[in-house]
Order: sequence, then C-alpha cells, then structure tokens
Amino acid sequence: MADTSIYPAVTAVIFGALVLLWTAFLVLKFRRLATVRSWEVTILSLLGCALALPFVAVLSLPFPLIFAAPVLLILLNHFYTLRQPRIGARNSHGLLQTVFRREKKVKTISSPADLEGIDEFILSPEEFEALQRDEPTELKGLVSRALQLDVSLISIFDYIQRTYGYVHSEDRLSIDKLRMQRQKTFSLSKRLIDSLLALILLIVTLPLIVFVALLCLLLQGRPVFFRQTRLGKGGRKFEILKIRTMLHDMQGDEIVTPIGQFLRATHIDELPQLLNILKGDMAFIGPRPEWVLLTTPEEAPENYWMRQAVRPGLTGWAQVNYRPSNTRFRRRRKLGYDLFYINNRSVFLDVLIWFRTILKIMTLRVEN
Repeated sequence: MADTSIYPAVTAVIFGALVLLWTAFLVLKFRRLATVRSWEVTILSLLGCALALPFVAVLSLPFPLIFAAPVLLILLNHFYTLRQPRIGARNSHGLLQTVFRREKKVKTISSPADLEGIDEFILSPEEFEALQRDEPTELKGLVSRALQLDVSLISIFDYIQRTYGYVHSEDRLSIDKLRMQRQKTFSLSKRLIDSLLALILLIVTLPLIVFVALLCLLLQGRPVFFRQTRLGKGGRKFEILKIRTMLHDMQGDEIVTPIGQFLRATHIDELPQLLNILKGDMAFIGPRPEWVLLTTPEEAPENYWMRQAVRPGLTGWAQVNYRPSNTRFRRRRKLGYDLFYINNRSVFLDVLIWFRTILKIMTLRVEN
C-alpha cells in the first residue's frame, strides 16, 4: 500500500513554491515601472513570502533557510533598482524632449560611436516612418549599427508606457491593442472575488456606516446619502452611492462640511459603494466612474469612451498616480493612466493599486 504520509509535505512544498514564484514574478513585473518605489516592492515581497511561510513551515525547515526566500527576493529587487537599462535617443524634440528633461540618464546619439554601452535606442514615430523609406539616411546607419551591437529599438510611446505606467494619447498602437484585448477569465475571477469581498466588507463595516449616517443626519440634515448618475462598463448608466459630505450655501456653491472633510480624507464616504460593487455596477479596482455631464464630446478628451471597456472602480491606477481631475487637461492625463491599466490589468497591478490606496488612506490624503 502506498505511503500517504508524505502527501501533506509535498502539497506544502508545491503551494509554497507557487507563492514564492508568484512573488518573484511580482517583483520583476513591478520593477519595470519607474513610478514603483523600491521599498514598495520590498514590502510586497515580504507579504508574498509571509503567505508561503505556513506551507514551508510544515516541513520543519531550519530557521535560516525559511527566511532565505525573502532575502533573495529583496536582493533581486535591489538588483533591478541598480541595474536600469542605459537609454539613448537621437534628438530631443516633442515627447523625447520631455524624457530628456525628466531623466538625465538619457544619452544623445549623434554618431555610431555613441551607441557603445547603450541598451535601448528610443525612436520617435517620425523616425520609425523614415525607416520605412528606401533612401539611405544617417538614421538608417545608426539603426544598423544598433542592431549589430544588439541594442534594442523601442518607440517613445512604449518607453513612456513601460516607465511611467501611462498611455500617451498619440499612441495609436496601444489604443488599437485596447480595442482587441479580451480577458474573460481574469474578468470573471475578478468579479467573483469582488462580490465576495464586498459582501464581507459590507457586513463588517455596516455598524460604521449606520453610525456615520446618523451623525451626518444630526449635523447636516437630510439627505444622508448622495446619489449621482455615472457611466459604467459599456456606457451603461448607474447611480453611484456615497455618504453626503457637502452643503449648498445661499449662492448655490457646494461647501464641504467639517465632518465631510474627515469622511473624504478617510474615504469612509465611499463605503456605500460596496452596494454598487455587489450589484455589478463597479469593481474594487478600475477607472473611477465619471459623472455623465463630464463625458460629453465638449467636456471629455479624445478616446475617453475607452475607459468604459472595464467596470469602473472604487480606486484605480490613475487615483494612486495623479491628482484629482477637475479640469479637462487633468482628465486627459488621467485617461492615460486608465488606458495603461486597461491594457495591462492583472492581479499583480491590482495588488499594487490596493497597496498604494491603503497607504493613501493611512496618510489621510484626499482623492476624488
């Protein structure tokens, strides 16, 4: 008869290894974004290792060996921090000028000799178009030499997206990719997890919601809750639910009340949106749902409708990377972050957004 005593140990090893591999992949994926700080990845690495610890502990491994995995992951994180690719570009016009201004490490490429020691050569859209023509040019000579030296050729749009987590409005390839992308398995699993988590949180926070609602009723009067029509996935309209935090003065201006300022800073006013998540109007992570009056062609930037490819979220990549969007320019900037999330949505990115959102709540930073 087969010995079944080793099954628990084998199962522990498999689960522990999977969690550690997941954490390692998380480290590698997050370190590609310059906006992700080293200490963030270190903490997330430790959290991933903590999840694996119960499985590994079943084997009664030596104490130093159990903590070898988080040490290796932290070293891997710092290796990626120190070993950033060396970047070169031919000119500094347009978007390239912004990159040159932000990052002093970008080297100007004016001759084949300048390509020595370069890992990546950034090209503008105009330069990519010039390469399609037959006539010999200085640019083709530089590109030929770059290929000989095994230097990667990347577009300025790819560089911005990979480095800053942002899709530029002129990046037609990323927008076309968004049109074609489908993630049914991820969307279904996310919907199930969101529903279960929303139900649990609603039960846990119900006493707090009732207490705050009664307090607002006493201090602000009726109505206690704020309802507003917003756009969801596929352009479907729904009513978002919040605890009211504003009053109207005699001139009709909206004034945030003292208790409203606290509720906004702690995001307690957002708790009723757990009902929106349960109903399927929203998710925990995604682009924030926009007020319908701000989605007209006159108010919304180009391609704004693409935010409706996924369920809107309680928090999102734009919220943890950019300021509140009370102007059309800022809404266009936030759109770039939203499109990046839609193009790259995954459990890893959701974990990072959760982590940053919790940090913002802990530091009482307000986001709209």
